[in-house]
Amino acid sequence: MSRARARSIPCLIAVERCDIFFGIITPHYGSGQAPGQPAITHQELRKAIELDKPRFMLAHEHVVNARRLLMDLDLTPKEYQERYASDVTPRQARRDLEELEAMNWLVREGATRSTKYRLP
Repeated sequence: MSRARARSIPCLIAVERCDIFFGIITPHYGSGQAPGQPAITHQELRKAIELDKPRFMLAHEHVVNARRLLMDLDLTPKEYQERYASDVTPRQARRDLEELEAMNWLVREGATRSTKYRLP
């Protein structure tokens, strides 16, 4: 059993035992993620849905902005920062886009200054 899988088991048991599921979503996806598997938070939410638990979610503002981002096509990292993440550094804006790409929500085209992101 992988370490990531072993770490997810107590979390899923906790979801089974809880009365209410309260999830927190941050821009950093992948805590305890096993290769080819969704992150622990994603697995927890799926389990809560499967068990029909009352569910509440708190999302960081950048996650909400990411949803708006998905509506824009051919977006450069600079445009993303200006429109949706003006409070972060250019480096963090690039990381945000790379994380969305890693989740297969965006596709990167080009390299360095010509980089653009679009929907898959």
